[in-house]
Amino acid sequence: MASRIRDLARQGVLREPDRITPTPEVAARAIDILRSWDEKYTAHTGQPRAYHLAARLQMETAGRSVSVTERLTKDCLKEGDQIELSGKGGRRVVVPLSADLYGTIAAYLDAAGGSDVDRRAYHSAWRRAVQAAGGRATGTHGLRRLSTQEFYRAEYAKRIAAGMPPARARSQARAAAVERLGHGKDRMDQATCYLGDAA
Repeated sequence: MASRIRDLARQGVLREPDRITPTPEVAARAIDILRSWDEKYTAHTGQPRAYHLAARLQMETAGRSVSVTERLTKDCLKEGDQIELSGKGGRRVVVPLSADLYGTIAAYLDAAGGSDVDRRAYHSAWRRAVQAAGGRATGTHGLRRLSTQEFYRAEYAKRIAAGMPPARARSQARAAAVERLGHGKDRMDQATCYLGDAA
């Protein structure tokens, strides 16, 4: 059924799905809103909640929501500001984090002992936070797209700064972005889905 719908969309009979990607500004405001809501929840219930950390983790790693909402413990944190998460197909992958996010997660895990984030509740909270930030309602996959687009732009700029011709820089940055998602670097369908006009 899904392949039939995709075929109809490619033929122009049906419109392609609207993939809403929040702007970096809306995403940042939404993460701040989630942090505020998490703090209020913890103050009210005495139970820690980390929706804002799941969103930051998704933004920095382009991880799937299932990966960023899994139970995190101190064992997940690796040397060199890295974290181990579930990748595509359940494979364990080690991904780099900013020193700031690494430190924030480490401090949270020290205080809370672990992180359990209900994925459905995280999805719902993210949609509400995006709307509260002035954006259009979007699922958490929008963060994955935004993260991939930001990564692509940085990779492209790095290659251009190194003197690479624009077409080659685009191609290599696109391949790196798709590979970072856990797909084969030659998956142009994924490049189109995640990067859209960015590439």
